[in-house]
Amino acid sequence: MKAIKTALVIFLGSIVLTGCGPASGTAAPSDPSGRAKPADSLRKVTTVTAMEMPLEQLIVVTGTLGAEQEIILGMKVAGRISELPVDLGSVVQKGDVIAKLDTTDFELRVRQSAAALEQARVRLGLSPTGTNEDVDLEKNIAGARSSRHHGRDQIPSRSSHTTF
Repeated sequence: MKAIKTALVIFLGSIVLTGCGPASGTAAPSDPSGRAKPADSLRKVTTVTAMEMPLEQLIVVTGTLGAEQEIILGMKVAGRISELPVDLGSVVQKGDVIAKLDTTDFELRVRQSAAALEQARVRLGLSPTGTNEDVDLEKNIAGARSSRHHGRDQIPSRSSHTTF
């Protein structure tokens, strides 16, 4: 094993040293002082201007992504989410809309409350859609008493209809 490592180091070293020599196996032209001639030793090169360009790169990895911060949110009211404009991993700022609730249930509750208000106004003797809120209590109490007496007269007595 040690012999293989030694042979590999010698082989790689010889390749590196071979690459350091002159091109095409010929010696570089030199003057008597041992220096290379400047005009002959220069190579012709072409230059281009560097430009910034988008680099299209696709990286395929396997794993699990985790958020830097995770926040549990809750709504003040219960309901169904109708719109979710953000996705997992989206960066959000204060004031951004994260979710919108379906307003159908709330609209129905408002309509039910409005109907109950109209019924209560009618029972008090007011116009169902009016703005007048003056209630005549004596009139309402007298009306309630008369309807109570009228109802009592409508109920038949047990003894008159009972047969044995």
